[in-house]
Amino acid sequence: MGLAEWIGKGSRHEIDSVNDAQPITSWHLQPIFDSYLIVLILGGLLALGLWMRPAFEGNTSRRQRILTGIRAVVIGLVIVGLLRPTRVHTKSHNEPSQMVVLLDSSRSMQVPDGPNGRTRWDTARRLVDGSLSQFREMQQNWNVEFFTFDSDLRSQSLLVTGESLPDLANGDESDLAGAIHSVVRRASGQRLGAVILVSDGSHRVLQPRVELQRSAADLGRRGCPLYAIPLGAGRESSQSRDVAVLNLQDHYQVFVKNELSVRAMVRIQGLVNQDLPVEMVITDARGSSEVVDTEMLNVSRDGQSVAVDLSYAPPSPGAFKLTVRVPEQFGEMLTDNNHLDAFLTVSEGGLRVMLLGNVFSQESKFLRWAIDGSPDMDLDFQWVPTRLRRQKRTFALEKLLEEVDYDVFVLSDVDASLLGEENCQLLADAVTDGSGLMMTGGHYSFGPGGYRNTPLAKVLPIKMGRFERQHFGDPIREDVHLLGELETIPTRTHFITHLASGDENAVVWNALPRLQDSNRFAAIQDLNAEVLAETQDGDPLLVSGLYDRGRTLAWAADSTFRWYRRGYKAQHQRFWRQAILWLAHKEDSIRDDVWVELEQRRLRPGATVGFNCGVHNADGDPVPDARVSAKLALPGGKIVDLPLGQEDQGWTGTLMEITEPGDYEIEVTAIQDGNELGQAHARFMVTDEDLELTDPVASPQQMEMLAGLTREVGGRVVPHEELPELLNELASQPATTIVQQRSKWQLADTLLDASLFFVLLVGLMTTEWFLRKRWGMV
Repeated sequence: MGLAEWIGKGSRHEIDSVNDAQPITSWHLQPIFDSYLIVLILGGLLALGLWMRPAFEGNTSRRQRILTGIRAVVIGLVIVGLLRPTRVHTKSHNEPSQMVVLLDSSRSMQVPDGPNGRTRWDTARRLVDGSLSQFREMQQNWNVEFFTFDSDLRSQSLLVTGESLPDLANGDESDLAGAIHSVVRRASGQRLGAVILVSDGSHRVLQPRVELQRSAADLGRRGCPLYAIPLGAGRESSQSRDVAVLNLQDHYQVFVKNELSVRAMVRIQGLVNQDLPVEMVITDARGSSEVVDTEMLNVSRDGQSVAVDLSYAPPSPGAFKLTVRVPEQFGEMLTDNNHLDAFLTVSEGGLRVMLLGNVFSQESKFLRWAIDGSPDMDLDFQWVPTRLRRQKRTFALEKLLEEVDYDVFVLSDVDASLLGEENCQLLADAVTDGSGLMMTGGHYSFGPGGYRNTPLAKVLPIKMGRFERQHFGDPIREDVHLLGELETIPTRTHFITHLASGDENAVVWNALPRLQDSNRFAAIQDLNAEVLAETQDGDPLLVSGLYDRGRTLAWAADSTFRWYRRGYKAQHQRFWRQAILWLAHKEDSIRDDVWVELEQRRLRPGATVGFNCGVHNADGDPVPDARVSAKLALPGGKIVDLPLGQEDQGWTGTLMEITEPGDYEIEVTAIQDGNELGQAHARFMVTDEDLELTDPVASPQQMEMLAGLTREVGGRVVPHEELPELLNELASQPATTIVQQRSKWQLADTLLDASLFFVLLVGLMTTEWFLRKRWGMV
């Protein structure tokens, strides 16, 4: 190309019809630093050399003119180089727009419900083969491309190499949205003029990459019409009945006695206005099954999908299979999709905690977050509404306690008059039977809250004076409250105050933000009470006690939320978690923990899934010198070893191409110094569910919806027998694109230009110096 440099394609302009435009050439300057002023100043300084005349003998006027001329040419070249003249040559030509034909090659296209009993795929192949001559003729104004799709998009060279479409459609999924989205991405920077979609309209994919409506809407925004050619017979409610359980999580984990909430989607077809039972079934390791919850469904619209919420509080630990099912209904042709299975792991140590407090209290709010953050604790918050203060009424705990066996009760700034004598007695009885009770500080806690004359006075581990009572609206009294910034100092080694190992524990407590105000404890109750933490002045802050079979805590402060807010979230949660565990006699439940985690629990044949495993000590840190091994139990009972790779926080492994349907189990064992630290198990299933053939009914309504999203730019549904007319229409109105090709030349922008310019400049300067030397001027 000589000195010109090709710089590629430029902007595109979309029009209906255009002839090749005449080339356009333009010149302009690009001065260095984008400043003509700098060039002017530099040129002026160089021009001063024209007035510098040598005063030697032999300097005649003729010689002076020659030297001045050479200098002028050099200065002119330098100025031209500083201005950097540039030439841009633009040539435009038409480029055909893209036409993409998408053919659904998933297994549902093998259903023989087409004309004369042909499969949908045979119909699609005949349709394309019969139109290839038209597509070839359209190549002058259209760039036609063919793709088949299931879970992936594959190009088909039907017009280039003469290849034929595959004989069978055998794709595992039909990702309509992914196919359309991939076409849009491939056409980035090009004119996409039309998309022809040949499919049964069913969108079946386990992990969709993009939402279906969004993919078609993207076409509409690009001005590209979608022509939908539906194949297959749609479902008629009078002819087909079907109930399908959809979208059930593959694994659940809950602690004993904690409530498990399960949500599933159920699609109902052909059974409008009928009561349908949805059951949750739990199956144990011995194969014994039990229906633990049932929800009745009744839909008013055919094909409706409804969310169903089921619950279960497991009474014992173990590994179970959880099934959500709808019993087979009369007239159903397909019943394999009436149920969906998942795994349930029930662990020991689940605690039920009741918090009684003011919903507007900062301490109550952050306390709820801390307890809810522990997966083995289930918190019920009983709001003590402020209206009770005005009406002097109390609420009944008796019914709540009959329904739930709570392990721990926490009272947070609740006045005794609002709790009531009967409720105080119920709490005292619960502690007698082994439950834990904790009262936190506040304006209406302990003596100031009126608890001295209640059944809880003998339960709590501190003594309350006769004159400590504060009534509603009274100012805070300094004789019953500690005011100001308070440091929390553990007085002895105890499970509750153990926030770090060894000497680090004191460092952590010293770093915690100071508490703001607290209740003043005049004295502790008896020999069973112990002060676990105090202020910098020696005032008790945390006091533990025993009452019959239960444990109690008195916590004078109500501002531990300051820890959470100021960056000590982990310490805040650990303190409250350990307080609850101690109250429930569960401090021994924290021990070395072997664990295993699976990315998925419900797999399709041939899938690959990874898992992680490891072992933590009582402080939650990895055990670095432990040896971890893993085994896999196959459905037939065979055991195989699994290779593991070590990482910073544990070990990782991969299960490759598991093909046999059934239940599998990973067993992880950790050993340290020859002693077994424990085992962990994780179950998963490989299903023989076929997304394509479980419900192979065509969905012409979905095809109509997709085309409708591009209706404004011409998209519509086209019956398959009308494809030739559509192609004639598109051939007569081709959408083309003006493509501008630009070539750019700039002085000294290439090695050749720069070399020639440099040689010329140096040559002139050398000539000027040579003449001056010859004429005796130097």
